[in-house]
Amino acid sequence: MEMTPNEKKKLLILAAVGLLFSVAFALVLNGSPAVRYRSDIYLRWYASEKLLAEGRNLYDPRSAEEVTTLVHGEARQTNYFYPAPMLLFTGPLALLPFRTAHLVWTLAGQLFYLAGLWIVARAVGWPRSVGGFTIFMSISVLFIPYFQHTIWSQFNTIGLLSLALCYVALRRGRYLLAGALATGLTFKPHTTVLALGFLLLWALFERRRWRFYLGFLVIGAVLWALAELAQPGWVLDFVGSLGGYRASASVLDTVWNPYQIPAAVLCLAVVAVVVASRRASPASPAFAGCLALSLVAWFLVVPAIGMMHAVLLPVAALLLLPALQERRPALYRPALYGLALVYLLGIAAFAWGLSSPERYGLHTRWSQMAYEAAAPILIGLFSIPLVLPPRAPQPVEVAAPAGEEA
Repeated sequence: MEMTPNEKKKLLILAAVGLLFSVAFALVLNGSPAVRYRSDIYLRWYASEKLLAEGRNLYDPRSAEEVTTLVHGEARQTNYFYPAPMLLFTGPLALLPFRTAHLVWTLAGQLFYLAGLWIVARAVGWPRSVGGFTIFMSISVLFIPYFQHTIWSQFNTIGLLSLALCYVALRRGRYLLAGALATGLTFKPHTTVLALGFLLLWALFERRRWRFYLGFLVIGAVLWALAELAQPGWVLDFVGSLGGYRASASVLDTVWNPYQIPAAVLCLAVVAVVVASRRASPASPAFAGCLALSLVAWFLVVPAIGMMHAVLLPVAALLLLPALQERRPALYRPALYGLALVYLLGIAAFAWGLSSPERYGLHTRWSQMAYEAAAPILIGLFSIPLVLPPRAPQPVEVAAPAGEEA
């Protein structure tokens, strides 16, 4: 989309404001020891530092015991909980004093988020105006899962940025590059497994897409080898550590037990949708619908703590809304207003829960209903019409002129 010099100036101002906000937010959080040492980066920084300084196994439970004893006064069952290629990020941070590492990562996580949304929004051309784009980015920054993700210095935005870059590469027909970028979805696979599965399955159905596999396998092998040099045998150690992962119930688990049955049905339904849309081009509404559906379906299935993984929801919305506007325009406004309502209800529930000491703790639970259940379900339902074939136009009967036989 062509932009006027004035529009480009507005975007530069918006980028500068976003950068300043991110720096200020990171500095505020970095100034609180309670936030720094309880953040997700602390244990990963500590385990990485012990690996580099002492050769201690990245997944050695002693690291977790030492960290949780320092922070909570007692040892708790936890671990590094990420594939060892995450050392690509935590390794360099472990060379820095922790306070500096915390500041760097808290800022980087925000920039990954903003950059990923910017990239997808520009690729799909929505919102169409600079004003609309400014509003979208502003409400994305005021998104409660984004605040929680930033406060606790999480890692989900690595996958968000990787998905954004992969999507743009696919739209440009650069399958080899897209496959290489898709390896970014494996650093924290908790939230992107089904989306990655969709991309790998979709790439299977046309020969020209097989370059996606080449890029994914080559870079994946490089990441595995580098991690193996730093932490030999990391795959088995990582799998073994997952037994201590303390996860809450998934959305499906709260309404159906055993939840594995509807979870499996939901995942198989997504696979069926992908197979039905196997001919879809990356720039098509059907592809956007499949990708959005795979993202939100996994949000309903995966057990996760808090709302941090829902930080990818704005990407799903960016894929959904312009695709509806193009292919199913009658559904565009209902989807837009429905998502806006859920967004506002999540904020209202969060504020209401914090308004009284008696309700403290409910604020997160109520917001989770909006962002972990209602929003994914809404996006999933509106994604389905995108992957259905459009109706064939019905023939219009023309009345015969007076005096002529039918």
